[in-house]
This record gives sequence, C-alpha cells and structure tokens, in this order.
Amino acid sequence: MNIHALSLTKGTKLKIATKFDAKVAIPWNLFRPDLESNALREIGLNTYIPQLEVPMIFEG
Repeated sequence: MNIHALSLTKGTKLKIATKFDAKVAIPWNLFRPDLESNALREIGLNTYIPQLEVPMIFEG
C-alpha cells in the first residue's frame, strides 16, 4: 500500500496513528520535514525528525 502523507487529512493521520497506537510519528516530507512535523504536532502526535547519519533504534 502506498500512502502519501501530504494527501491525507489531519483527521485521517490521527486515526491511523491511533489505530496503530503510534508513540512517535516520523515526518515523510523529504523537502520540509519541519512543516510536516508541525502539522502532526498540531493534531496531537509526538514527532521525531531523523538526523543524517544518526542511527535510529526501535524497540518493541
């Protein structure tokens, strides 16, 4: 399934995050991740913008 984050409404993004019990949302906008991060925060999601060459560790 191919989902483009910018084409989703704020309500849809929140529903997806809630359904999957997301603890952190990572913006997928490659050109302006700060704008996508702000939009996600506005709807109540915690966000993290990855940094170049800094490893991310996911624990389950």
